[in-house]
Amino acid sequence: MELRSGRRLRSLPPPQAGRRTTRSQGFSGGDDEDRIGALPDDLLLQVIERVGCPRAAARTGILSSRWRGLWTRIPRVTVTLDDIELSDLEAALARAACAGLHLLDIFVPGRYVEVTSFQVEAVLAAADRLSPVELRFDTCPSIRYSSSGVCLPSFSRATSIEMFGLRELMPAASGLPALERLSFYNEYGLRLGNLIQRCPCLRVLDLDLGLTPRPPMLDVDLRIHSTSLEELRVKRYRGRDLVIDIMAPMLKKLDLTVLTSYAQDVIAISIWAPVMEEIFWSCSYVNSSARIGILWRLGRLQLTAVQRRRNDTMPYNGEDNTCLYLPIFPDMTGMVPAEWDLVEEIRKIKNTFPAVEFTTLKLEVILWKTGHVFGPLVLSLLEISWIRRATRRLEINLKRRNIEQWCARGTNCPCDQPGNWRTKSNSLTLINLEEVEIEGFEGLDDEFDFLKVVFQFALKLKKVNVKVSDKVTPSALKKIDNMFKEYPRVECCVTSAPVSATRSVE
Repeated sequence: MELRSGRRLRSLPPPQAGRRTTRSQGFSGGDDEDRIGALPDDLLLQVIERVGCPRAAARTGILSSRWRGLWTRIPRVTVTLDDIELSDLEAALARAACAGLHLLDIFVPGRYVEVTSFQVEAVLAAADRLSPVELRFDTCPSIRYSSSGVCLPSFSRATSIEMFGLRELMPAASGLPALERLSFYNEYGLRLGNLIQRCPCLRVLDLDLGLTPRPPMLDVDLRIHSTSLEELRVKRYRGRDLVIDIMAPMLKKLDLTVLTSYAQDVIAISIWAPVMEEIFWSCSYVNSSARIGILWRLGRLQLTAVQRRRNDTMPYNGEDNTCLYLPIFPDMTGMVPAEWDLVEEIRKIKNTFPAVEFTTLKLEVILWKTGHVFGPLVLSLLEISWIRRATRRLEINLKRRNIEQWCARGTNCPCDQPGNWRTKSNSLTLINLEEVEIEGFEGLDDEFDFLKVVFQFALKLKKVNVKVSDKVTPSALKKIDNMFKEYPRVECCVTSAPVSATRSVE
């Protein structure tokens, strides 16, 4: 046995020839007093606990009679069974039995081509007999299971369980009565069945589903109904015919990352969590994109929201920490049809979280070296009713790639359409806008055109911050200063953008 970190306990070096080693030289600093043995019991128990191995902890009794039997009072014993054959695990677990077991950490190597559910259940039953408070069961991703369903014992003392590699889990008839935290990692699909409903004390559920593409028969069944769950985190939920069905009246924190390849992937989304306080929702469009007009494509739709508690007595500072983040790029493939429609995706997320009203719209706009006009893109996004009504602060980060792409500015390029965007009234589009920040400003004509539209039609505008790139010229800085002077009602600021943010992307 060894510590999971790979470190081993080392003995003292052998005495050198002609030199006598005494206890005073090793421990007491020159006298015969055993200073370590004189420490209080609680400190000695902390020393023994950090040994990390029950057998080594028991052997501390040979140091002196003061240490003898002290290890049996360790409040947190950790047993690590690392790289042991599955067929030998039951015997190893029997040898590891000890009083006060806290963490049982098991790693099964990937030398088995095929493993049956019966073998896994036998090992878990042996682990259950040790009554751990925390259990970590890790199987190598290369292991294949001949049958998918694994029945979990009740683990009556376990408050935390981490499972790596198991795909379909079924609870015992008695459920898991003490479990508060449950974590799974599996790249090949996961079916929870009624496991969550059999965990009456479950507060935290953490699912990491990896990046490996899965065939339909290995998809994840994400139906989570729990009356006690407070935190839910799902990473890399990907596959075909995705179903998201969450009913959790006590849920406060939701972190959900979805990866979709085709519009028909997500077929149902239903989330009921009336007291939710923190939301992180991210939907990435893998091998496809959402359409924004003719030219632009959306790579990801991300919503972050931190809502104030109703009984929060802290003074309101005007910041809700709610943000809609959209990374956008121009199409490189000749304007082929996109799988998704942005307006439909916005409607979907609004219906999923009807109580959330974000205040900040963050746009990361990728522009080619020859540039594209971004003003019509931003205005078209602000014309979407939910975005227009909610946005108080607009942040635009302009990033340029070192790629040449044709752009007939002001003539035929779709990026500059409609052609009257500089002059038409945008009062309704910018009706609620109060703050604007543009990062990566180079001083191009269309950038000044957009700034002018903002100043003219955002009647509630209070603050503008322009972060210029290292390519901006002195004449452009002078032009910015002159424009700011035309609108003294607005607090204006010019700063230098971070080099990493303005540098061309390869």
